[in-house]
Amino acid sequence: MGISNIDQFKKITLEKEATRNYTEFTKAVDVLDSLGSNDKMLTNIDNMRLKLGGLLETGVIGTDSFEHQLLVSAIDQAVKIQFKTKKSLDDIAEFYHTYNNFRDISMRLGGGN
Repeated sequence: MGISNIDQFKKITLEKEATRNYTEFTKAVDVLDSLGSNDKMLTNIDNMRLKLGGLLETGVIGTDSFEHQLLVSAIDQAVKIQFKTKKSLDDIAEFYHTYNNFRDISMRLGGGN
């Protein structure tokens, strides 16, 4: 293979790889965008509220406890993100990190998954 053939091969390989990378990226963005839909976010917020209610109802936490404040703060943060009309990928990631933090705290308290 001559030098020009090697350069041509590299160019074609790079083009294919770049196209594949971009295709993977657009698929990931589509998934993240769907996770940022109001319906999906509201489902998670409803789940958070239900878990908080269960912890209160069973007496695991009281309304004056530090854990209650943490859980309510997480719900408030999730609602603020959900309420945005335009959500960035960072907003969507922050929402699910907030949801995960809520889950971690509630599971530590005995709230299940």
